[in-house]
Amino acid sequence: MGLPEEIYCAECGKKTDAHTRTKLNDGNHLCPACSQTVPEWLTESAGKISLEQFHKLRDYFYYSQNELSKLFKETHSYQKLHLDSKHMLFYYDLGLPDCRVIFELKNLDEFELEYKPGICKGGIIHRSVEGELLLTMQTSNPYTYTRETIAKDIKSKCKTNFSGTQVTYKNPSGMDEFLDFFRTAWFEATVGQDAEADE
Repeated sequence: MGLPEEIYCAECGKKTDAHTRTKLNDGNHLCPACSQTVPEWLTESAGKISLEQFHKLRDYFYYSQNELSKLFKETHSYQKLHLDSKHMLFYYDLGLPDCRVIFELKNLDEFELEYKPGICKGGIIHRSVEGELLLTMQTSNPYTYTRETIAKDIKSKCKTNFSGTQVTYKNPSGMDEFLDFFRTAWFEATVGQDAEADE
């Protein structure tokens, strides 16, 4: 019976432990210390990555921490979403300041915030509902894809017709206003990028 193959970290060269190392899709491995230089949620949102892609994520994370975080001045927020419409930046708060990644709106390919209501409660005239906020987001630089519930137990209003067979729901207070600001800033950032490309 042969000895197990010794695996070394592609970043620092140290021998890695079979239980704690991270295997990349190009066959390289990272030790825990090196893999933690990029927030786990960011690498997970990028899918199966190579060492080169890991480097790009790490470079962007440093750029976000050292450059974009200095620029960011919040103009609008809703739940865990924060927007700086002046500098065309945004992030969603995971409650982990050291893992915060600020994205540039010009690199945003897809964004949807959806309210998923539960069951109507209350009387016939005034009814309420609690639901979840589902965020779908894709960026091109760095490449990320996120589809997850970012808030639960968010209250809103709903109403039924006289027979109670149809239910209509409203988005929670403040959500539509935030989305208007966000989409306007996103459009402006995209138009600005297109204009630069045409020059």
